[in-house]
Amino acid sequence: MDEGLGQVAAQLALTHVVLLREQPGRPAGRAGPFGPPQWPAFWWIALAVITLFGALAALGQNIGMFLTLILLAAGSALLAAARIGAFSGVRIAAGWVLVASSAAAFYTAGAMLLEQSYGGRVILPLGRWSLRGNLPGHQAIRVIGYPAGMPGARAGQ
Repeated sequence: MDEGLGQVAAQLALTHVVLLREQPGRPAGRAGPFGPPQWPAFWWIALAVITLFGALAALGQNIGMFLTLILLAAGSALLAAARIGAFSGVRIAAGWVLVASSAAAFYTAGAMLLEQSYGGRVILPLGRWSLRGNLPGHQAIRVIGYPAGMPGARAGQ
């Protein structure tokens, strides 16, 4: 679920803060160049529910992924409410929550990338449940692989 999460959050935030913002001279909730305001509402509800369950599952691993997913679920739920009720203020708030989700996703993805690159050592804390998993320089995870350095090869083959 975490593959491409930063990309998804960034695209959602960009779409709803920049491209679909209210335009001067057009009443809130009126159909703009992208179609009626209600058409994606039920898709956003489904996305919010699925992402909420992903957030609850991520809570068992680390706070960084949980924060990313819970913000994405909240932004999706706000966006669904804004689309169904045609509330422009709620839609703007949803866009900013999605921007926050994008920022959390970029931090989480960067922290996970650095952790894997440095052999499982913590560089940026992810908010793991163990204290040792949050101290920079300490071993947070066991790297999947053999001592030869190639994940699928045994030493001496």
